[in-house]
Amino acid sequence: ANAGETFEPYQSKQMEVGVKWQTGDITQTVSLFQISKPALIEANNRQVLDGEQRNRGVEWNVFGQLNRSLSLLGGVAYTEAEQTHTSKGVNQGRAQLGVPKLTLNLGADWQVPGVQGLSLNGRVNHTGAQWLTGDNSVKLPAWTTLDAGARYATRWGNQPVVLRATVTNATNRAYFESIWGA
Repeated sequence: ANAGETFEPYQSKQMEVGVKWQTGDITQTVSLFQISKPALIEANNRQVLDGEQRNRGVEWNVFGQLNRSLSLLGGVAYTEAEQTHTSKGVNQGRAQLGVPKLTLNLGADWQVPGVQGLSLNGRVNHTGAQWLTGDNSVKLPAWTTLDAGARYATRWGNQPVVLRATVTNATNRAYFESIWGA
């Protein structure tokens, strides 16, 4: 009933601790985090703020050159998103809607030997199952997609030019990309 309504600005609170290390041309990071912000739920056919959404998790990222022709960029995150401090205990302790426990992305870029300026690339994207409703009665399934592309760097006269072609979701997988309420 209140589609398009603007909520008052709110402030989130974030705590994070992590470590970053580099081995050769590969960099990795690991972090533990907690983010708290107002939680969104549906009540009486209206989207309302109720209590707090607390996200706690761990994230690992990797990026860099595996060798002269192969680059990597990826990461995985595990997140526990819980509803806390809810009004009258409604949904207290339940998972927050729209936050998957597991996300994983891994991309690679390969410079084709013998063809100056040509690179092929691909990426796997995985998003775990997530709740569609604040009462945790409806769940959306996990999904995985595959992207593939090519890049060609050349010159047009004196001007450097990069031509790119990408196919996103090459396997034509149906999925829900994000959730904006129940």
